[in-house]
Amino acid sequence: IKKAVAAKRAAAAKTRAAAAKKQASADAAAAKKSAAAKKARVAAIKKAVAAKRASAAKTRAAAAKKQASADAAAAKRVAAAKTAASTKVATKPSLYDRQQALAGTTKATAPTTKVASAAKGGNNIADLQTLLAAKGKYAGKVDGTMNIETRKSVINYYSAHKLDVGNGTIAQAVHKDLKSGGATKTVAAAAVPASNPKPKSSGNKIVDIQSMLAEKGLYAGKSNGMLDAPTRKSILGYYKKHKLKRNGRTIIETVHSHLSGGTA
Repeated sequence: IKKAVAAKRAAAAKTRAAAAKKQASADAAAAKKSAAAKKARVAAIKKAVAAKRASAAKTRAAAAKKQASADAAAAKRVAAAKTAASTKVATKPSLYDRQQALAGTTKATAPTTKVASAAKGGNNIADLQTLLAAKGKYAGKVDGTMNIETRKSVINYYSAHKLDVGNGTIAQAVHKDLKSGGATKTVAAAAVPASNPKPKSSGNKIVDIQSMLAEKGLYAGKSNGMLDAPTRKSILGYYKKHKLKRNGRTIIETVHSHLSGGTA
């Protein structure tokens, strides 16, 4: 009986040991499987985070590129607007331009009209600009347009050389003189009378001044006897241009006397 009991107990122990071993093996396999699954989950999470970050970076880069393009376009528009504003030329010539144009010529009309008309059609403006630049009389671009800088250079050259316009324009006269090397016939001194007859006085000095300045192309207003802003500007411009001396008189009296053929 004792022997049988011992054998039975040994068999039971052996069975329990085999079961424990089997359970340990199963536990180890389960643990290994769980670790692998956890590792896979961590890798998947890391991959998803990396993909999300890459997508966000790509979106930010696209937005930055779009913003940079918009900023560049805006800057270009601003620059174009500034350029257009700076190159805009007033159609009406200034008093200084008219005075410079009238220096050395007996024509009463402001010559800027003839200069502007030379910009129409074939006029060799680019050639004119090149010739003026060669003589140091023009520093702008040779673009073939009668811009304000070209106009001033043409008028200054015309005034300095006292050219004869004839039936052409001032620009054409200057171009012809430059092409001929300065051999163009200038306005003859005899063409200007030695002493002009004094204009008939209206009895109102302001009206007289307005009329005489208008004849010289230096005043564009009405001869109404009013000492308004345009009249004052024209009188002062004439006074300064001719460097008149007052000699105890007012500027108005001095200008009136000079325009009437008196002494300055």
